[in-house]
Amino acid sequence: MIPNDFIQTLLSRVDIVEVIDRHVPLRKAGANFVACCPFHSEKTPSFSVSPTKQFYHCFGCGAHGTAIGFLMEHAGKSFPDAVEDLARDAGLEVPRVEREGDKERREEAADLSGILLAAARFYRAGCARRPTPSTTSSRAVSPARLRRVSASAMRRMAGKAWPPHSPSTRIPRSRPRAS
Repeated sequence: MIPNDFIQTLLSRVDIVEVIDRHVPLRKAGANFVACCPFHSEKTPSFSVSPTKQFYHCFGCGAHGTAIGFLMEHAGKSFPDAVEDLARDAGLEVPRVEREGDKERREEAADLSGILLAAARFYRAGCARRPTPSTTSSRAVSPARLRRVSASAMRRMAGKAWPPHSPSTRIPRSRPRAS
């Protein structure tokens, strides 16, 4: 976990105008800087960056935040990655604070991820075999076959959540019309 006091120190040392100007060309307009908003299309600038308050705001779409928030929204970075990038630019090292139970939660998550990957491999191996009534792979293939899912689609879906009996994944069967 990154301490809050470090985040405040980092934001006070980083110039938001420089951070945003790397991604969006800004021009001076009075005490602030303006540009066309990178979060929506527009012809006239409504995106304002305040160097004194160290935040940005778009009057068109309402986007606003700090340098960290901008990197997260515009560059698609996670919070820790955005903090790391800004700290590197400011010449600071990000301190890490371990809370009670963090290590155990990480280990448990790694164990669960390994179990889920093993289950996915087992399911894919069962789907790859030609099913016969006596094999367990027939049970693995049946939900996908009932939905008429191709083998290439099953490969694309590998590792993604796909509950076998979810009502949202059922394909409606055509019914004969009543005369």
